[in-house]
Amino acid sequence: KLALKIRIRQGDQDHDVADSVFNLATILSDWGKEDEAYQYLQQALKLYIDLHGEGDISIANCRQKLGAIYLNRNDFDRALQSFIDALQICEQEDENDVSSILASVYKGIGDCHYQQGEYDEALENFAKCLRMQKIEFGDNCIQMAEPCDFIGLIYQKEGKYEEAMNFHSKALLLNEDHHGKGSKKCAHSDFQVAKVLLASEEYEECIERLLDHLKIYCEGSDENEKAAEVFHPLGLAQSNLGKYDESTISLKKAVDIRTKIFGKANIKVGETMLDLGKVFEEWGDTDEAIAVYDSAITTFHKVPEDADFRAVASAYSHIGNLLEKKGNWEASLHSWKKALKVYSSNSGGDSIDVGEILFHIGKVYDQLGDFEKSANCFSEAVKILRSKGEDNEVIGQALGYIGKSYARRKQFSKAVELSTESLKIQREFAEAGSIADTLNELGNILKAWGKTDQAMQFFEEALRTYEEAFGIDTIEVANCRHNIGLLHEQLGEPEVALRFYGESLRVHRMIEGDNSMNVADNMFQIGRIYESFGRKEKALKCFEESLKIREEILGDDHLDVLAAQRYVNLISKKMKHAK
Repeated sequence: KLALKIRIRQGDQDHDVADSVFNLATILSDWGKEDEAYQYLQQALKLYIDLHGEGDISIANCRQKLGAIYLNRNDFDRALQSFIDALQICEQEDENDVSSILASVYKGIGDCHYQQGEYDEALENFAKCLRMQKIEFGDNCIQMAEPCDFIGLIYQKEGKYEEAMNFHSKALLLNEDHHGKGSKKCAHSDFQVAKVLLASEEYEECIERLLDHLKIYCEGSDENEKAAEVFHPLGLAQSNLGKYDESTISLKKAVDIRTKIFGKANIKVGETMLDLGKVFEEWGDTDEAIAVYDSAITTFHKVPEDADFRAVASAYSHIGNLLEKKGNWEASLHSWKKALKVYSSNSGGDSIDVGEILFHIGKVYDQLGDFEKSANCFSEAVKILRSKGEDNEVIGQALGYIGKSYARRKQFSKAVELSTESLKIQREFAEAGSIADTLNELGNILKAWGKTDQAMQFFEEALRTYEEAFGIDTIEVANCRHNIGLLHEQLGEPEVALRFYGESLRVHRMIEGDNSMNVADNMFQIGRIYESFGRKEKALKCFEESLKIREEILGDDHLDVLAAQRYVNLISKKMKHAK
């Protein structure tokens, strides 16, 4: 400022005055006093234009620095225009003579595109920046570290983790070489390396690096946001290794730090809670997971302008799914409808998200016995999802449910047509368990239609598929064996049916204990066969056990209880008369 005053007082040439104004602006900008720097840059720009017109390199310098200030203000349109104006001037020169300013310009343009999600353009300009830095400063200059990290971030967003790792590792090595290993300058690159390890599913190495990061870069400051940023992915990595106890500790630490810093009404608090809920869900703690998801939703509703609607809808969806598992169908339906409302309001009524939520709502209506609403939801889901592209597993499952709906109305031909289409899609997209479910359902439809031979073919293929997918002693295999037993009994093959019922009963007792409905149903069918063989004592024991279980679970007035009671009374009467 003193030099500038002297030059003005002495009447020095305008070019010297402009240089002093520009130098002063540069110092203020480096000092972080951008408002003052902006005023001096505007003055310098006017002086240079008056002296040289629009095409001088000094003007390019001014426009580049103005662009940097606009960028820091998040005024991306003005920033980009300033950088482009500077670039157009530099392009009139030999790039070797202006490599330093070109590096800054390309970096600024890349940053503008990156902040606006235009990653291809950003990547192109960061690459040009690196080339200019190499010309100006040589290989492995410290200036390369920042654009290398930016390029790594872009590759992370694109899911190209090997490329991302290469550039973040390069940035980390540059910072370590120039600032020393463990320097605060290394923290950003080191953290990004850990995030890439997480995304690459290299969880052990990720955890080791994040724990080291906490010791090296967060020691003495483990109650600030930088520490929370580390605890959050640390918890995610731990959960992916099944270390749920450690994971919840890490994520709760992140929640506590962020709540202490920002208060409960903060988007980062909500996002961390959402991930914590997922860990409790994976851990099998359903009630705790639902409670945490509810807290996340409450937080999101407090900051609607910041909350990502997908995060809100995801929380509702997770709650809906967990309530389904608890058999709380009405509450589950309420949560799924909340998710539907969020997606419809933000993605549109015909979005893929809406189609998938309608599928889940259809499943709940099916469980509630409202088959008309169920079929409508599945039909609308198929319509939406097919309008967006090719078939997928959800479409296949929805068609299967619609097929079941036709079967309930005795429209078996249409039911088989839709279920066969479902099976075709499932074979292409679904896992073995889902394919087996569809085969089993086709067997049930054909059995109800009276086409027993065809039904048997589907049941037997379902059984083989279940065994290959889950093993022999599983609930799915036991249920399928029960269905095959029913069909053999219908075909007049009671000895074969008895064998299948017995195998089903053994597995249900082993997995569910002696007092499940599946045990009761198998005992009822076995009792019927023994009764047909004239083995009344064995039949009576089977019906009495079935009756006892059904009474405990269903109550005295249920039709299944009355059916078992009728057989007990009938056989007891016959045995009494036989004496």
